[in-house]
Amino acid sequence: MLPWGLLPHQSMPLLRMVVVMVLTLLVHPAAGSAAPPVVLCNDEHFPLSYRDDAGRPAGLYPEILHEAARRSGVQLDIRVAPWTRALRALETGEAALGGVFFTTRARGQWRVSLPLHLARIVAVLPQESSIAATRVAELRPYRICIVEGWSYGPPLDGAQMDGGWNLDPAPSEALCLRKLEAGRVQVALVGEAGALR
Repeated sequence: MLPWGLLPHQSMPLLRMVVVMVLTLLVHPAAGSAAPPVVLCNDEHFPLSYRDDAGRPAGLYPEILHEAARRSGVQLDIRVAPWTRALRALETGEAALGGVFFTTRARGQWRVSLPLHLARIVAVLPQESSIAATRVAELRPYRICIVEGWSYGPPLDGAQMDGGWNLDPAPSEALCLRKLEAGRVQVALVGEAGALR
């Protein structure tokens, strides 16, 4: 396992991401049909949402969705999918999302609930790395893997627009860590739970 706790939580408040549940069922095309609405969760965001060994949805988000469906009497077809595919399904009206990062895009485009979970983002480096960063800005010279669709706070969210950082997006934490192990990036910014897995 790679050492992940290199940037202390207190020094990276802008890298905390707020995770919120998105339930767009009222505007979902399947809401009035015989088939239950499809709600997609990320298939590689352990422990919040992932595919278990049998291929079924598992984690905090699917459990919350199952309980909400049970209590409300609304049937849901809860599935897991790669995050980029889930986002496309939301944008085309094919599915709702269970678990999304609270970003400007999310607030502007989707109906979202209040935050349910705060995740801690950590910088993962190879053991032999000489990088000694204690602030986000100190990572700027390095090639950094980020997860597509995540909000890392204003410094990195803005960097994706201005091109001033060397960011290499991947569709999941697992793929960010694989890029790091293969030497394709120098730093992977992932959730603490994903780094520990």
